[in-house]
Amino acid sequence: IFVLDCSGSMQGDSLRQAAAALELCLRSLSPGDTFNVCRFGSTFDLLSSEPLHYSERTLKQALDCVRHAPDLGGTELYAALHAVMTPSPRVGRRRQVIVLTDGQVSNEPALLELARNLRPRNRIFAFGIGAAASASLAKGLARATGGAAEFITAGERIDDKVLRTFGRLTSPFVEDVSIDWDGCDVQTLAEIPP
Repeated sequence: IFVLDCSGSMQGDSLRQAAAALELCLRSLSPGDTFNVCRFGSTFDLLSSEPLHYSERTLKQALDCVRHAPDLGGTELYAALHAVMTPSPRVGRRRQVIVLTDGQVSNEPALLELARNLRPRNRIFAFGIGAAASASLAKGLARATGGAAEFITAGERIDDKVLRTFGRLTSPFVEDVSIDWDGCDVQTLAEIPP
């Protein structure tokens, strides 16, 4: 699910960069993939009430949605993330959420708590857009869910960053890893990163 920031602070170059990154993401999908687009600001809207199966028709529909993104006011990410991350994904799946934002929010602690609570079913990959993007929000959401963050600034090539993110998305997620240290006294990390 692609979550696109359409707030007032994103209008102009930031929204153009986010739309270009999102378009590249959409074109990187394969037949058989499902997706949705959520635009947010003071309110949010979804491209579809159910995930769409990737096809030429749904790609065109999504590109129209992204290219004609309205100014939706303030940056209220909580309701949008809650709406896309709360429903249960298909059995045996973990939902991949790609957030594209400049990340200027006032309720960052609540967003990070939401992400931590919904981690068992979701991974967030964040793109911080623009020179003033909130690194703590983008990295925090990614870290809380086992995802990763990338940052895109004006005039920068985005291809490599999008492709790197898609490489991470499609890599198998390994969990419940254990190591037998054979009785040795070993100090490890409290939480092993993805």
